[in-house]
Amino acid sequence: MSALPEGFVTLDPYVADWAVASADARDAARSKQPIAARQAFHAAMEPLIASALDHLDAIPLSAHSPADHTLMLLALSYAHIAPSVAVLGADDDRHAIYRRRLPITRATADEN
Repeated sequence: MSALPEGFVTLDPYVADWAVASADARDAARSKQPIAARQAFHAAMEPLIASALDHLDAIPLSAHSPADHTLMLLALSYAHIAPSVAVLGADDDRHAIYRRRLPITRATADEN
């Protein structure tokens, strides 16, 4: 059984590493995962992100099922790693020190 809504089951292999509950945890996952893992997650999410957001937007946040919530966490993690893969690439690890100097401690999405 999938942890995700129908249509997004191909993302199941990424749930354990990327469906994390806070902005701080998403940043930590980005730093912890090697570039190959970030690239694989990005490649899996990129073609599905628009439909994932459409799916999530069609349901009030208060009515999200556990599977919807997991999909939302993956989408939030995608937002964290997209700059890593699409812009910084191999230089992300070198620039990680700047993220550590200015840590994300709270995000609006964490309050839901």
